[in-house]
Amino acid sequence: STSPPAGVTSEGGAVNASVRGVALDDILRGLLGKAHISDNLYMIAGQPREVIQQTEASAAVAAEPSSLVGAFEGALIKLASLGDEDDFLRVSSYRHSDTPHIYVDLIRQRKGMAPADRIAGFAEYQTMDEVLRDRPYDSFLNALAGTGIRLAIDRFSPVTAWFSFRLPIEKRKSSDRADVSAPRWRVLAIDDQQVILDLISAMCQSLGYEVVAAGSGEIGIKLASQQRFDIVLTDFAMPGLSGLQTAREIKRLQPGVPIVLVTGWEGHVDPAQLAEAGIEDVLYKPFRIEQLTDLLAAKSSSRSMG
Repeated sequence: STSPPAGVTSEGGAVNASVRGVALDDILRGLLGKAHISDNLYMIAGQPREVIQQTEASAAVAAEPSSLVGAFEGALIKLASLGDEDDFLRVSSYRHSDTPHIYVDLIRQRKGMAPADRIAGFAEYQTMDEVLRDRPYDSFLNALAGTGIRLAIDRFSPVTAWFSFRLPIEKRKSSDRADVSAPRWRVLAIDDQQVILDLISAMCQSLGYEVVAAGSGEIGIKLASQQRFDIVLTDFAMPGLSGLQTAREIKRLQPGVPIVLVTGWEGHVDPAQLAEAGIEDVLYKPFRIEQLTDLLAAKSSSRSMG
């Protein structure tokens, strides 16, 4: 796809508790995926930087994902801007001791130096409000004010070399668990960018939906010919079959399924073509998680009443 990358954005807005629960590693992979160039090279602060990922904490965190993305992105940009061109960045997530927390370390490191220890083993963590009182210029942390997230910042080096976030793991209430006897809504997500498929899958799964991903229109059509789906999300601009062509064929296979077009080309979509292809809604990139949440909830409610 030639459209801008979608997924979690760092846009502001009220916290929507219903979109919490996305696995932390999916948030980190989505953030870095938008900046990926090749191999371990990423575009950070307008410059290509080597980034080493060590993600080991797949649990969901009790925080709003778009706020986390903004804070992590801001910290990475700050570290990159303070360092030399030869420095690389390390992004790691992990559990430390037997506590209900996940830690995310963002570290700027000189090449040739030994890997940094896990910061949770020696750092002192402050509430986000305390951090902001000391560092009001770090505005990228504002969205986390008043949350249960704590932060430790390098105070030993002349120039800040690391940030370490301590995040509470989401506690699932028994009433929130899906009824295994009840059928789960099945979502078919079609996009040629794997990072977008990963993000959509994480978002949908956190809401209790079952997701099947397809990397092309051709694969999506084949899946639709073999399985029943409750909703289809398809990218617009893809190699091979376009989103319109894909939607048209899936509608022929499953006439009652609602199809949503996902695109970054606002203004380039002809309503008449959408209607002809059987597309009911358009989700414009980059979208926030709550936009996808509201759309899926509306479609689910509509089908339940139908």
